[in-house]
Amino acid sequence: MPIPEKAVRIPQPLDPSDVENFTLTISKAGLHPAKFPILDAGEDVADYDLALQAEAIALGVRIKNEAPHFTYISGQLLNFTLYVVPEKRALAVFNKGVEIGLELTVRTDADAWREKQRTVAIMVKQQ
Repeated sequence: MPIPEKAVRIPQPLDPSDVENFTLTISKAGLHPAKFPILDAGEDVADYDLALQAEAIALGVRIKNEAPHFTYISGQLLNFTLYVVPEKRALAVFNKGVEIGLELTVRTDADAWREKQRTVAIMVKQQ
């Protein structure tokens, strides 16, 4: 699946040799640094799902979800950790860098709840 032009691009790259923590702000102003709203006034996040696109999985990128690196929301901060499996860390594509995508689905806590999905893009590049 191609990464949309309007995807939220996280400026912090992932080195394939690292285990890296990332934080996104989900707010009324949008999914930082995007310019589109996620939450309306008075809404909070009731539930969410964060999943890697198939291309990222094929490159060995994984979401770490074991102590102490659990994916969680604290207030309006989504915290997650990414890494590349050891057998894929030396792939040539990481020398020049490749942008990978994650799909974030957010369900609001409004009485008439809403569900929003956004693509988040992160550069994986050997540093």
